Amino acid sequence: MTGRSRGAVHCGASGQALVEFALILPILTALSVGVADTGRAFYYQEAVDNAARQAARYAVQTTQQSIGDGYCGTNNVNGVAAQKVNLPEQNNDPIQPIVDAAALEASSDGTILGSVLNNAASPSTITVTWHCLGPKALTNMTATSNDPSLATSDTVAVQVTYSFKMYTPFAAGLFGGSPTRTLSDTVYERAEY
Repeated sequence: MTGRSRGAVHCGASGQALVEFALILPILTALSVGVADTGRAFYYQEAVDNAARQAARYAVQTTQQSIGDGYCGTNNVNGVAAQKVNLPEQNNDPIQPIVDAAALEASSDGTILGSVLNNAASPSTITVTWHCLGPKALTNMTATSNDPSLATSDTVAVQVTYSFKMYTPFAAGLFGGSPTRTLSDTVYERAEY
């Protein structure tokens, strides 16, 4: 038997494993956190998508016709009228119920202030756009073949935009290198009125 005992061989192997683990730990940690950060990005994109769909569903309801007509009458004769509101602002803007519908869809606790898109440092924006003919918002009944935007003339467009900040440089590198990404979705719905 050589001068080494079985305990010394075992101790050397565990020391080698410890060194290998110390070398791989930073890489493993960066990958784990990067995967979690990428998952957060997909979660927030889904929240933006759901908020835009819910706001559009609300904006095309018959009860919202007066809001579209009001913006068309004030802002435009023919073309489009749009209104943009930042979330979490609470104001007396006529589209506030539409913004609230978007915020509630993305809420984690069932309140407007609990919305995951509620970011005071970098507010989300919700833009509602109506197509106008004179002082009225276009609908299935008022759209004509002379309307240059016939394909979308009786739609209401809702765009939700959220500024998302990634925590890890690894995940940011996967999405173009910038730690801040703009997540956005635009949904078109036909007016029910």
